[in-house]
Amino acid sequence: MTDEPIRVLQIVLGLNRTGIDNVVMDLYRHLDHNQIQFDFVVFGKERGTHEDEVENLGGRIFHVPTRSSNPFASTAALKKVFRTYQYKIVHSHQDCLSGGILKLAKQCDIPIRIAHAHTTNLPAGWRRFYYSISKRSIAKYANYFIGCTERSGRWMFGDEVVNSNAFTVLKNAIDTRLFAFDLTTRNGWRNRLGFHDEPLVIHVGRLAFAKNHSYLFNIFKAFKEHFPTAKLVLVGDGELASALKKQVAEFDLVSSVYFLGERDDIPELLNAADIMVMPSLFEGLPLACIESQTAGLPTLISDTIDPIVKFTPIIEKEKLTTPPGQWADRMCQMLQKAATRRDYIAEAQAAHFDILVQSEYLMGLYQGYLAGVKV
Repeated sequence: MTDEPIRVLQIVLGLNRTGIDNVVMDLYRHLDHNQIQFDFVVFGKERGTHEDEVENLGGRIFHVPTRSSNPFASTAALKKVFRTYQYKIVHSHQDCLSGGILKLAKQCDIPIRIAHAHTTNLPAGWRRFYYSISKRSIAKYANYFIGCTERSGRWMFGDEVVNSNAFTVLKNAIDTRLFAFDLTTRNGWRNRLGFHDEPLVIHVGRLAFAKNHSYLFNIFKAFKEHFPTAKLVLVGDGELASALKKQVAEFDLVSSVYFLGERDDIPELLNAADIMVMPSLFEGLPLACIESQTAGLPTLISDTIDPIVKFTPIIEKEKLTTPPGQWADRMCQMLQKAATRRDYIAEAQAAHFDILVQSEYLMGLYQGYLAGVKV
């Protein structure tokens, strides 16, 4: 082992408490920093919620202009980082946009260029066409490929890449020890949040198109026909926050729906809740479903989510084509079955969703790539 750790440049959108950022940060926290160190490129001037921690762990952060605001300045700034610090490894978490970033990395003679797939669908709106074109260039400029699932890899990179030795699956993972169920914690947090005996429904995820909050509100309204005092807690932030608050008012649910924003107390909130509902339009491998199951929280998800996420008997699927009332009926059935609750830490670890396992595997990948072999 050399005196200096291997520095790997991670390309992320920001360093906030959102899905992909949390995945990367959890890996970073659990690496052996004597062997592997992360630096980060983030787009835009805004300082992220994880940045203090990154700097305390020894990582460097480079803010570059967003490509949408100034593509030429963004390109120049990226090339400057690549050439100044002469990284051996660049690891892009930009999904469909990784191709353009890794093209620049190749032009700057960075030998190991990793594209990481975290999703299985294109964004909505005008970006859809642009992203679909950009996605096609990834295989040309990356030379190693990682997917949170095989399904995400096939969607992002194609069958030829996934069937090759250049592809591997790195599961999204959590620190399972944090998600132990404890009745005292549950009761204490329910009191702190102002809840008592009413059913508490929770959704953890970015306030974004893919999460399908509009349908969630329809489901919750149907659920309230069974439990009029039920509450819905939304954990997360995003570009649709204002629009979703207006929808809640239109549904006449203002007194029943709570927007908590980004939080660092997810294990405690899951302890306090009675059921998680996630009717996503598309996902990669949602951390929230791994966390909820580990905490022993009944979880109802859409059939669009990869079956690999299931490792307990307390998670069930419902079709997005079924009416909201059917989702609500299923929620009632699940609550009846959940009379006693325990955590599923051992099951999460056995399914390799523990961050200690995945961070060690990632270190081995980096070291293997540098040695010119696939581990």
